[in-house]
Amino acid sequence: YQDDFGAADLLHLANDALANSNWPLAESLLQSASELCAEDDPLQADLTATAGVLRALQGDLASAVELLKMAYRQHAAIGAADAA
Repeated sequence: YQDDFGAADLLHLANDALANSNWPLAESLLQSASELCAEDDPLQADLTATAGVLRALQGDLASAVELLKMAYRQHAAIGAADAA
């Protein structure tokens, strides 16, 4: 069914999976969403941030911090590009 959805739809489904503590499904949906959108797509920052939240919920705080820092940098780059 994942082929019937866009990256943003899969992100929403991943968030639903997170809310229901279904970590494997959330991870799978995030991976599929990331593969669907271009590397420079602003949605990648949201996907990275959500992956960081997932890692934190799984107890992998070191990985979570790195992903959240990466998401912050991605969001900052998007903001800088929008301001130019």
